[in-house]
Amino acid sequence: MINPILYQDAINKYNDIQKDYNIVKNRVASDEKETNITFGALPVYGKVYDLPQRLSHGDYGSSAMLSTLAAINAPEEIDDLMSALAQIKSKFSKKFVYEKPYDNRVAQHPFSFFRNSALRKYMNPESPLCPFPALARWLVKQDKSIYETKLGEILRDKIKINTKDINTKIESIYSTDTDKVYVPAKQINTDNFFKDIAARSMLRTTKIGALALGSIEAVQAKNKIDNGESPLKAVGSAVLNTGATLAGAGVLGAIGAKYGGAAGSFIGTGGGAVLGALTSRALA
Repeated sequence: MINPILYQDAINKYNDIQKDYNIVKNRVASDEKETNITFGALPVYGKVYDLPQRLSHGDYGSSAMLSTLAAINAPEEIDDLMSALAQIKSKFSKKFVYEKPYDNRVAQHPFSFFRNSALRKYMNPESPLCPFPALARWLVKQDKSIYETKLGEILRDKIKINTKDINTKIESIYSTDTDKVYVPAKQINTDNFFKDIAARSMLRTTKIGALALGSIEAVQAKNKIDNGESPLKAVGSAVLNTGATLAGAGVLGAIGAKYGGAAGSFIGTGGGAVLGALTSRALA
């Protein structure tokens, strides 16, 4: 018969035993099948392709956040895919006409987290569907590209980037059926390729999007630490993943958009996200 005192002591040590098990498993189970990282280039699915792996590690917090982010961004990603397909079709058949919203060779419009998202009609303060116009107006003001933030201003001054606004056919979040409002693009005045791409990358990266991605990585890092991983390694990996993903998607998306329009932007952004993830994994 088992001594009740010993049994109670074993129960109390369960969490420690579980942590030790996870550490050993992570180190010796190198042949455990992982989801193909190249799925990260796909629209919508690319954000949630590794959910089963996250859930198997008990990472329910970041899984829920990723699912929410994917749902919010789904309309924009699908629109980007449709624009890319329309542009490609127009190259092969005169039946399909693709009209560029502006000259992407000389300009880049600032991206927005809410503008083309599933929340758009609820975030437009001018829309009757907006439940809290004052709050929505404040949130929309925070919805800036990195280029438009204080950090962006410092970087622009540092590398001497000058731009001017040009008209586009891209509707603002404030646009309604009866009152159309359009987003101006930034014409980048430089003959330096690297400065041009730097400006475009900042315009294509949103502050809220970066914060959302960083928050997801932070929650995942906490889960790893709870499962016994070194805090330094977990936090370092989170920072590296966030930075590499944003940089990869921003830079390759900017290059693709400059030389390939909607199709180039779509391919470059997806490829950049995959490259960023591969780089992060290689350096981890």
